[in-house]
Parts: sequence; C-alpha cells; structure tokens
Amino acid sequence: MDSAAHPQDTASMSSQHPESAGEPIFKFCSGADFASSGLNAFLTDEADADDYALGNALRAEERTANAAGDEVRARVFGLMAGLMSLHMRVDDPAETFGPALVMGTRRSMIPSDVRGPQTDVLAVQATLLSHPSVRARVGDVAFLNSRQHHAAGRAAMDAYCELAVGRLDGAFPSSPPGVELGLHDVVEPIKRALQLARLLQRRGEVPDNVSAAFRRAWDAALDDARYVQFVELAGAGVATGLVSPADAARDAEVLAVAAPEGTYPEAVKRAWNFAAHHLARLGDKGGANRCALAAAEQTLKMRDQCSGSLARADWTKDAIGELRQIPGTSARVKELMEEMRHLQLAAQDEMASFEVPMDLSAERADAIRVFEGVSLPEAFVELILLVEPRNADELMAAARKDAAGSIVETMFAASYRDTEGKEIGRIAAPAVEGEPDDDWLKAACIRHMSFIRHQIVAGYLEPARRTISSRFTVEDRHFEPITARSPFVPQGHGSLFALGFARMFQGDFVSAAHILFPQLENSLRHLLVLSNAEPSKIEADLLQGDRTLNALLGANRSDLERMWGKNIVFEIDILFNFRPGPALRNDLAHGKLTWGALHSPEVVIGCWIIFNLTCRPLFQVWQETIAPEIDAAL
Repeated sequence: MDSAAHPQDTASMSSQHPESAGEPIFKFCSGADFASSGLNAFLTDEADADDYALGNALRAEERTANAAGDEVRARVFGLMAGLMSLHMRVDDPAETFGPALVMGTRRSMIPSDVRGPQTDVLAVQATLLSHPSVRARVGDVAFLNSRQHHAAGRAAMDAYCELAVGRLDGAFPSSPPGVELGLHDVVEPIKRALQLARLLQRRGEVPDNVSAAFRRAWDAALDDARYVQFVELAGAGVATGLVSPADAARDAEVLAVAAPEGTYPEAVKRAWNFAAHHLARLGDKGGANRCALAAAEQTLKMRDQCSGSLARADWTKDAIGELRQIPGTSARVKELMEEMRHLQLAAQDEMASFEVPMDLSAERADAIRVFEGVSLPEAFVELILLVEPRNADELMAAARKDAAGSIVETMFAASYRDTEGKEIGRIAAPAVEGEPDDDWLKAACIRHMSFIRHQIVAGYLEPARRTISSRFTVEDRHFEPITARSPFVPQGHGSLFALGFARMFQGDFVSAAHILFPQLENSLRHLLVLSNAEPSKIEADLLQGDRTLNALLGANRSDLERMWGKNIVFEIDILFNFRPGPALRNDLAHGKLTWGALHSPEVVIGCWIIFNLTCRPLFQVWQETIAPEIDAAL
C-alpha cells in the first residue's frame, strides 16, 4: 500500500483504469448541480480550514447528503472531496498531482479522471468558488487537464498567492488546533503560482501579486533564518527571473555565515551548496570553492552529532568525497582519511552478531539414509540435485512481496560493510511508487538465500559428503571421466577441475575454492566462444581483452541464459559477482576470504555449483558412458 496523504479519501477508490472498473470514481456534476449544491455557503463556514480539514469536511458532508437523499449535493461534495485529496508534488516535473492512496490495482482520484466535460465545468467553477484552497485546486486541475482554460489557471495562480499571503498573516490557522502552519506551507503555493505564471504569461513576465507574495516569503525566510525554505524560494526565484543568481548566492552565503552555533548543519549546508553552485555558474571559482568548503565542514558537524563510530565514519567519508572536489584540500582529506580508518576500526567493537537456532537432525538423517545405499556415480547425481538453483522469478516475487509488506525495510537505504568497517556496497531504498529496482531485489534475495544455504549445507550436503567419504576414497581419478568430456571444462584445465572436486569431497574447501573459483569466469567465456558469442572487448588502444565476470553477466547475460537458463545465471550472479552479496570470485581473487569464510555455506555452495555446471551437460550420457568409467576408477 502506498499512502501519500489524506486517509479520508479511502472511501473513493477505483481501478487504475476507471473506464474498465464498472463503477466510476466520481459522478458527473453539471454547472446547475454546483449552483444548487450550496457549496460556496458551506465553504464560507470552513474559511479557516486547511486542505486536510477541508477534505474531511467535504467527505463528511457527502455522507450526510447521501443519508438525506440529496443526490445532487452528494455528487458535488464527493467530487470536491476527491479533488482536495489529490497529493500535490510541486517538484515533480512530470506529475503535479498524484493519487492520495494506492492499494494494488486500485487508487484514489487523479486529475485525468475528470478530463473532458467535467473539466469544462470545473474551469467555470474555478472562477466562482470562494475558498482559496478549493479555488486553487479546482482551477489548477482544470488548467492541467486542458491548457485552453486560461481563466481557470489564472484563478488558481491568484488563489495560491492568496493562500501564501494569508498563511504568512496567520489568516488560515491549521487544524488540528495548536499545530501552526510553517513557512513550508507558504513556499509550496508560491512555487506552484510561479510555475503557473510561466505557463500563462509571456516569457520573463511575472504578475505583480505573484511577485509580491514571493518577496514576502523571501523576506520571511531571511528574517527567520529558514535555510531550507530559503533555498527552495531562491531556486524558484532564479528560474523565473525574480531574483538574480548573484543576489541569491550573496543572500544564501550571508544567511549561512550568520547561522548560530547549534543550528542543524544539514539545513545550513543547503544554503552553502546553493551559494557554491551559483557562484560557480557566475565564474567566481574562488567564491564557489569557499562555499563548498564551508558546506563540507557542515557535513563534519553532522558527524560530531553522532555517538556511534560507524555513523561518524560514514559522515567522515561523505565529507572526504565533498572535499576531493575542491582544489587545495589534499592535506585536509589526508587528515580525514586517518580519522575515518580509526572510526571504522572502532566500529567493529560496536557490531553484534545474532543466532537463529535450526534443528536439522531430521534432514541429516534423511541425507545419510539416501547416500548409504547408492553407488559413487549415483551419489554425484544426487548431490547435484541438492544444489539445484532456486527459481529466480519466485525469489524475486517473494522479495517484491516483502517490499510491499514491510514499511520499515523499504524506508531506508542499506549500507554493507566488510570486517574492517569499510563500506563495500550501498542499496538505495525503493521508490515510494513503483516496484524496487533490480539491485534492491537481488539484495533481498541474498538475505533470503542466506538461511536456505545454511540449511542445505548443514542439513544435506555435509552429511551426504561425509557419508560418501566414509564409503569411498574419493580422489582426482574419479572425476577425470567428467572433466575430460564436459564442455564446461576448457582443454588443458581438466586436471585442475578434477583436483578441485577431489579436495571438495575431502572437505578441504580452502583448496577447492582457490582451485575452482578462478575457473568459473574462464569457463563461461569458453562456452560463449563455443556458441559463437563474443566474450571479449576492444580497449581504447585497440588491444583485445577478456570481459570480467561482471561484464559477462551484463553484456552476455542473454547468451548465458540461453545456455544455462535464468535460474543458474541468477545464482552465479548473486553468489559470485553481485555486491553487496558474497561476491566470492572478487573476494577470493583479492585475498579477502578468511579461513572461517572459506568454510562458510556460501563458499561450500559455490564449489558445488561449479560441480553442477561441470556435470550438467553430461546427464544424457551419464549412465552409458560416465558412470561405468567412474566405477572402473574405484
């Protein structure tokens, strides 16, 4: 569920495509309906109400009218309640108004629901409505749906200015009582009025009432040191020509310099960054660098407000990134690098582990029972089946379901760190609307698979491997019939694979991983060449090089999926390549896997996956050719 605002609109839900829903999201209201509804008289009594309170009052009156059998009044008030529930997004260039509530395929009203004849009626009513909030919303929606309704657009623009000035003067108190409207509630209507002015006026012209409202808000932001609202106004003012970039940058710097000790640093930083950006555009490099340096120092003030070493290290890293863009800061960057490393090391003492108890005695008993009565070739096949990759689409679907059902998990970005406290991966939080991106879904699948891999290794693979080792002395020769014939094994690499598999069956996963993991990338390239795909690249100097595993899983993913299927390729990606996953190929190549990590479920599964890839192409000839040769090697 995505709720943007105004829960009172839950009574007016419709399909995402109202024309196919059977029940329309509203009932058409004519001009005569508005004239006889008593809407303006009702709005006069609600003169002090804000948008939220108005929506509630209109919806309540709709229910009262329905109960009294007054269909006309119910229609009009229901339409007005729906319009007032629209979620306003002034900074969204594509969609100024969105639905207040989305539930699956159902949602509340959006402007396009009232396009056509209803828009024409609303355009006329926009010039007649008494309440500025309702007049602004109705006129804005009418003009948004059809740009021919200039009078409605002007009525909305004037109403937004009236709202802004009235809120500055305290004429429109907020409900519930005691919650005061802030300068943000002034800035939003002014920004929308400026946007409408750019559409309604000739280029460079701003109506006097819009300019006057802007100046009132500008002065209030300076006088009250409202850094965030000042930057919002300054950006809109520069865009419409109401204030010059030089004046805006000057005022922003003056405001930031005068910030009292203890002012929220992130707010002051916005003013410094605004000044730096516009001074750079004006060619004042010295002034831009001065302001950018002050902005970075505000980042360090954010660090000083944190108690945890990990959070302090993260703010320090952000400041380093900002300072690197400023000439002459190398000494300061070096100093902060030292501080960051100390903080990251100190953070290790603040980290804690947790345990999830698992009773796998039944699984172990089943594995032992199965592998006590099979031949060695049959045992190889059974083991391969134990590590069959999970269905990628089902994993992704489960991750999407988790995203839809967990508010906390989808509110924040995730940061992933290594054992030294260094940040090695970062996943952005999903968008409020739409589904999570591929990286977020992959990270969710990795968390899910972590528990499954523990269960597979401890409950099945290790009991099975130990049972086989107690019955057979497994050595390199038992795998040579496989590695000699598998297309996954390039010529000359058979003995390496056989040795790796022998070490794996013997429980020496340290040796097995170091032998097998580097072979994966080369074997995938080998198969791509056999299938007439191109796994190489041409560098800028025209020398040819081989694509890395990450590049193969990008540029050649479709080729690999045709050969192995989507599930196997997805497993290779999240196990060997994707960061912040285990990234086994990269971590092993760079010597980052510790002794304990080389016995982790991820490494064990990684070895078995490579055994799976090697044996899988031979299944059609396994019983006739491969199994007899393995038996002969016993």
